[in-house]
Amino acid sequence: MRLQNLSSKPASPTLTFAQRPAGARAADPLEHPGDPLPLDGKALSVTLKPREIRTILVRFAS
Repeated sequence: MRLQNLSSKPASPTLTFAQRPAGARAADPLEHPGDPLPLDGKALSVTLKPREIRTILVRFAS
């Protein structure tokens, strides 16, 4: 998924999923996997710099 902070201030959104993700990773714009991101049950909290666009890969169990 892509997240974009349209604000000129940092943002710290928390995404809550309907089901618990099996994992989440940061990624570059071409979706090459990067570092794992910590999950808290069904929630994923991220920090976005002003005007930042971030790519995050979220994996769910089958």
